[in-house]
Amino acid sequence: MTELKYTYALDKNEKCVGIENAQKGIEYRCPHCKGEMVVKEGSVKVKHYAHKIRPQNCSYETYLHALAKKRIEEWFNSDGALNISFKTKDRCSNFEHCLWNHDDYTSSYYCEKETSQSFNLKNYYNVITREKTYKGFRADLLLTNSENKYEPVFIEILVSHQCEKGKLGSGIRIIEVALNSEYELNTIIQSGMISESERVNFYNFKRRCRISETEGLMLNKFVLLDSMQGFCPSSRSNCKIYTQRHSSAIFEITFDYLANRTIWINPFIFGWAIAYKNYENVKNCFLCKYYKESKYTNQRLCCLYKKKGIEKYCKSNQAIGCNEFTVDENVISENYNYLPHIVYNVWKKGMDSRGINYIKGKETY
Repeated sequence: MTELKYTYALDKNEKCVGIENAQKGIEYRCPHCKGEMVVKEGSVKVKHYAHKIRPQNCSYETYLHALAKKRIEEWFNSDGALNISFKTKDRCSNFEHCLWNHDDYTSSYYCEKETSQSFNLKNYYNVITREKTYKGFRADLLLTNSENKYEPVFIEILVSHQCEKGKLGSGIRIIEVALNSEYELNTIIQSGMISESERVNFYNFKRRCRISETEGLMLNKFVLLDSMQGFCPSSRSNCKIYTQRHSSAIFEITFDYLANRTIWINPFIFGWAIAYKNYENVKNCFLCKYYKESKYTNQRLCCLYKKKGIEKYCKSNQAIGCNEFTVDENVISENYNYLPHIVYNVWKKGMDSRGINYIKGKETY
């Protein structure tokens, strides 16, 4: 660690004194070795403390470690709050049992939101002790309640040595604060908050997820009507309302389009293909082997329009009354083969509104 300027020392009352308040001629001591420190100030170097005679066992690291313990102790014993904040999540009330909660990305975006919980430690603890042993482990700082209402909390200062694994795995609640300089320590204390970050870790704290109303995971739905016409609703369904069925529907399939980032599924053709596997009289141009995409216009057209006098760019639902309709088994097979890779819900007329849920082709409840 690069040698930095010392900006704190202890006065005769064992109180930390910042260099901005230090006076020459007053006796100050190092927080670690208790050796005498003098105030240095010149035209070139900024004002700072220095050991009058620095012992070999006192380095900037040991000084910083001792200083952090002392300053946090003084912070705790002051009139101000000592707040902590650690990460937690707000989750949908149906998170644990939701059919669609299966993908880390979509789950974190739609089903739960990262948030944080904050507490003033002084509302629970009224005693702080440096270098105190509890359950066989020595704490840099031990927070306790004089009436033993709450399990103690350790505050560990990490400067050059990692907290031992046995201590972290003990079940004791531990706040580990990593420091490289006094300036980092100043930032924490001035903010009034020890917040979880890359430099601050919280171990063995109960992170209770709170119930929250989320936007809901967006889903695709295909609806087949009793007239044998079909459509995908213009506004996608979501996990909260997908069981609301169309009044004239005889078949619906709902699936999670965001969970299929490795394969692109056309929801309209997919819906028709699955409907065809369930109803023999399903007809749609998208399932016909004569309905192809034009090389020149990128529009779909009927390949028989010249030979049979059929409308060139017909509407896909016109297949219902078309005598030339011939199903393209490759289209049916290709789309049917998507089922083992997705989560979906199938509903048929006569079922209750819940339908039947499937996770990658397997029925679930």
